[in-house]
Amino acid sequence: INKAVDRNRIRRKMKEAFRLNKHSLCEFLKNKNCKIAMMIIYLSKKEIAFEEIKKNLILLLKKIQSDIIADI
Repeated sequence: INKAVDRNRIRRKMKEAFRLNKHSLCEFLKNKNCKIAMMIIYLSKKEIAFEEIKKNLILLLKKIQSDIIADI
């Protein structure tokens, strides 16, 4: 994405979507006595609406939880 304004808007959307949904992952990790390091990389060439980012982030957090359960 060429313009810094667009990159910053996407970063703000991703951070807000994570902030709104991180509680479920944090509680899960606390109950399992686990810690993780995580990085999310935006790979799309176009800007996506906040609701789409939020929906995909929720799916990602659920996948992380299921992967942790599978490893235990």
